[in-house]
Amino acid sequence: MGEKNVFTPTFDIKDKENKLVVTTDLPGINKEDIEINLKGACLR
Repeated sequence: MGEKNVFTPTFDIKDKENKLVVTTDLPGINKEDIEINLKGACLR
């Protein structure tokens, strides 16, 4: 079987003024290319 390269960044989630703020370092990736979805209690 071939190997799969998986990048799992570390991130912080903070509750600020009734909003979730997610921060992470993603070198080489533009913020416009990032999509975060909330399904139930799971961020995807």
